[in-house]
Formats: sequence, structure tokens, C-alpha cells
Amino acid sequence: MARDVITLIASYTLMTLVLTEQRAANVNGNTDSKPTCETPVGELDGDPETTDNDLRYIYNGKNCTSVLVKPERFNETYPDRISCIKECSQGQDTTSCTNRPPDACSKDKGQDEDPNTCENLFGDGGPYVAYYYNATLGVCKEYCVCEDPEDRNEQTNFFNLDEFCDYRCRGYKEFKEAQAVQIETSAS
Repeated sequence: MARDVITLIASYTLMTLVLTEQRAANVNGNTDSKPTCETPVGELDGDPETTDNDLRYIYNGKNCTSVLVKPERFNETYPDRISCIKECSQGQDTTSCTNRPPDACSKDKGQDEDPNTCENLFGDGGPYVAYYYNATLGVCKEYCVCEDPEDRNEQTNFFNLDEFCDYRCRGYKEFKEAQAVQIETSAS
């Protein structure tokens, strides 16, 4: 009798583990998959208290948008906005990588432009070092901000950290160059 009870409990436990594994595979999606131009199925973000989650991009059916993603789902998302746009949303606005950086200090106003020394100045809301994407060079550059930018939005080429600039605009120059080649090729 005791043996039958142990066998029954062991069978039940084994079946529960098998079903849990199947459900986890369905909810988490295919962990070997690559990002696609479809919204990933299942929960992308894990525990908000963990530092392992990272901002990544997905295509939500309309635009590329940022989401907080747990590490085991990174391969189903895009590491930056431009790679998502290149794959899924080529018409999406990318002016945040080409607009002039707002509220840069200027020599005309007697303000220091050097990002290495701008912290020695005093101004209204600044000065401080910020970053913008230089579309000609294809890199994020420091600049000295003398006033906080007003009306910041999705098109503002202004970032508090180099990492945010890189995350939003990395690959833009190459993307535009590839588009130009594609247009030239189709025109001839």
C-alpha cells in the first residue's frame, strides 16, 4: 500500500514537471528564435527588481518601440531602434538622429562650447555635458548644453547619456547609406 502511494505521488510530481516545462516553452516562446516584424508572444519582462532586464526594441505592428526585456528573451528583440526600423518599419521617423542638438552653448552668446570645460560655467539650467547623434560621422558626440531643452519629444536629438544616444541612433548612417544605394540601384 505504501509503495502504491509513493508511486502515485512520484507519477503526479513527474507529470507536473513535464506540463510545467511545456507551458514555460509556450509562454516564453522559442528561445532560439530571431527578432521578427511581429510582436513577440508571452511575457518579455521579468522581475522589475532585477538588474538583468534591459531596454530593447520590438515591432508592435506599427512602429519600433522600446520595451524592458528579460535576458532569455533578448534574441527575440532588436538591440537598438535602427536595426528594428531597418527590418520592419523603414518609413518610421528617424529625425531624432538628424536634427540639430538643442540649446547648445554658443560663442556668439559668450558661452563656452567645449564639453570638457562647460561644467565650469553657470547658466539657466546648465551648462552641462549632453550627447547628440552626428549623422555625418555616424557617432554620438558630446556637446555643452547651456539651457535645458524645452519641448523635448521623440524627434529631439538630445541625450543625457552616451548610452541612450547609441541605443536610439546606432547604425543610422549605415542604414541611410544602404537606402541610398538601394534607391540608386532601382533607379538605374
